[in-house]
Parts: sequence; C-alpha cells; structure tokens
Amino acid sequence: MHLKKVISKAGPELIQHGKFNLAKLRHEKDIRVLKDKEVDAIIVEHTSVLQAVLLDSALYLKPLFVQGKTEHNCDGFFDPNQIDRIIGKIEILTKEIEVYQNLALPKDPNKRLITKVIRYLLTRKLNLEPKNTRLAKIGYSYPLIEDFSIEYDPIHILKHLNNYTEEGLFIENTIDKVNVCYECQSSYLNFSECCTKCNSLDLETEELVHHFRCAYVGPQSDFTKAEGMVCPKCDHQLKHIGIDYDKPSEIHNCKSCNHSSQETKMKAKCVDCCKENALEQLTTYSIHNYQVSEKGKAFALEHQEEKSFGTSSSDMENSFTNFGVFNMIKKHEARRIHSNGLSTYHIETGLKKELLSSLNTNLKQALVEELTVIIRPYLKENDLIAIDAQYNIHMLFIDYTTDAYAILLDTLQYNLNKMLRDNAWGEDSIAIEQAINLEE
Repeated sequence: MHLKKVISKAGPELIQHGKFNLAKLRHEKDIRVLKDKEVDAIIVEHTSVLQAVLLDSALYLKPLFVQGKTEHNCDGFFDPNQIDRIIGKIEILTKEIEVYQNLALPKDPNKRLITKVIRYLLTRKLNLEPKNTRLAKIGYSYPLIEDFSIEYDPIHILKHLNNYTEEGLFIENTIDKVNVCYECQSSYLNFSECCTKCNSLDLETEELVHHFRCAYVGPQSDFTKAEGMVCPKCDHQLKHIGIDYDKPSEIHNCKSCNHSSQETKMKAKCVDCCKENALEQLTTYSIHNYQVSEKGKAFALEHQEEKSFGTSSSDMENSFTNFGVFNMIKKHEARRIHSNGLSTYHIETGLKKELLSSLNTNLKQALVEELTVIIRPYLKENDLIAIDAQYNIHMLFIDYTTDAYAILLDTLQYNLNKMLRDNAWGEDSIAIEQAINLEE
C-alpha cells in the first residue's frame, strides 16, 4: 500500500497509510504540536519520547510503537518497510480506546495516575505485572507505573496499589515476598548467625555427639583422639554412626566472649546503608500482579468533571482569598505578636516563565487551578491561599512551628513538581519564589 508523507520538515512527521494517520515523533517538543492534529497512532524513535507520550493526558491511550527494540511499554515495534504488520493492531486498539476517548481525568494526581493505568490495561487486555530487577531497591519494579508517573520508589508504588486493591479496583495475586531494611528500605541484605550473648559473628560451630552406650553428649572435639573417636566418659570407642552414636545437633562457640550455645541469633546487615537489622526489625512486603476488577472497570468509565479556573466569580470567591484582602491579612499577621512560640509564613510559588509564555490565558488559569487543588489539602482552617495577576500562588500559613513549616515547604515543592512531571509539563516547572517568616 502506498505511504504518503504529509509533513517531514519540522515537528512531527505525519504519514498517511490507508485510512490511518500515523505520527512519527523525534523529540518531546513534537508532542505539543501533535495535540492540534488528528492521529490514529504514534511512532517514536527514542524511549524518552515514548514516556513523554504516556505522561500526556491526551495521548496516553493512542497506539504507540517504537522504531527499534525497547523494554519500555509499547504496542509493538515499527519497521517502515513492513508497516502493514502494525495496522491490524491499530484497528483493534482504536476500537478499544474509543470508549474512553472523551472521558476526562480526575484532578487528584494519584487518582489521575491510577485511572490512566487502568484504562491502559483494559484497552491492551493486560494485567499489571512486576518485573524482577537488581536496579530496584526491593528487587522488583512496576515499569508501567514508572512510565506513567515518573515515580520510581517501588515501595511508594506498592502502597498506592495496595490502597486501590483495598478499594476493590484490583484483584491481586501474590508472587513473592521481600524483606527490607528498617533504615533505608533496601532488600539487599546479608543474613548472618551471631552470638546470643555478645552479637559477634566470630562463631566456631561443632557437631554434638551422642554416645548411645552411656548417654554422654558433648562436642565432637571431646571425642576426637589419635586412635579415632573415644567417649570421654566411658572410654569406649565409637565406630559406627547410627549404631554407636548419632549427631543430634550443633553447638556454637563464640571466639569473642567464649560463650557456648546451641542457639544463635540472626541479623541482617544492609549492603546499601550498612545498618544491622534484627529480624524483627525487617519489614516484609508482598509482591503481587494485579488484575483489574469489575469495580475497576466501572471506575475507568467514570466521567470526572473538569472546572475551568475563573469561569465563575462565585466559585472563585469560595475557593480563593482576594489578593488585596490576602495582603491586608498578611500585614496584620506581620504586626501580631506570637507569644506561643509559633510563627506565620508567607509562601509564594510560581510557574517558570518559559512554561507560562507557552500557554494561552485559559491554559494558564486551568493549570494554576490544578496546582491549588494539590495545595488545598495541606491548608489548615485559618490558612489562606490567593492568586495574583501574574498567576503566582500565595499561601499564608498561620501559627506553625519551624519544623512543621520546613516539612510543609518540602512537601509542597515535591508534590507540585510531581503533578507537572506526571502530566508532561516538564521537569521542575514550578519553584518557590519566596518563603519568609513574617516576624523576621
């Protein structure tokens, strides 16, 4: 069948093949251009672009092919000389994807992620499978979750998956269990026996010998003589194991403290952080594969209403503090004397200028609203949030300890950037412009 190259000079390369329009992406920036075009499938040259497509909320379900081999999640490999091989798959996936095509995604980042993953699994008729890898701290990873979220902490991923399993979205099947270090959560552990008295690893282990004739039990060294094995109690020679004697157990002699015992303690030394863990300190995690349940299928079909920032003045008044009022309260808080050892902090955070300049007014407003959705759960009842004319978000955190404020600041920075990364807005697209203690 004849291939018609539609665009080849700049941006994505569009290829028409029969009734299908295929887009070939060379760079992540091509994705922005692609959103304005009707495409049935996407071909990428590099795996970095592949992940950027999966992160994009408008493109993540499109049939996705890689030109070359990859271990990342995709629908197949593209050979420009054998394009007919992928057409059948595109037809099947297009029908599966159609049911979700016009459904919005939740604003909450965690629900957004799990919705995208479930829809992807259902359209591809897959289960969520762990991958055994030495590169992951717990020995397993979930590549699909990582491709969809920029979240590489496997324990964090496991906890989220288990939470959604408890809600009934998945049916889990346990395939393994791993023990992890109490300190750093690594499963790279070295298990050793140690002395029950002083915890030394310097143990010398001997077999115990039980002489049937006189019932004497002692370490094998007590029986060893030049002429063979002789009982130190009755002087009879032991010739045949099972007839004259047996070896019922072992005894462990500590060369550090000379303590002898038939028991030992086990400890697990973490190879990554060198912490010595007692066995009871280890945390055990179950590794599952996950099948989408009937409730999960229904969850994937739920339509989440997306509100546009600034569309309703009443909504705005209910959601945010007027910026002028915000500044008046800020001045009042700066003059207030805090006799309880607490302080009030003003945090100003804003999108990078490079990102703002690439968006129109509606997109700027919608993006800022999404960010405030993430911020709002961290606000106490008396805290305030406002937005200025330059789309900067201002927060007033009233009556906080220094430690609580520091934790809050780090948490906000991480979660705001995570939302932007998860939705392909770019790395570190938002920054804390100002964070001050009003008393200083």
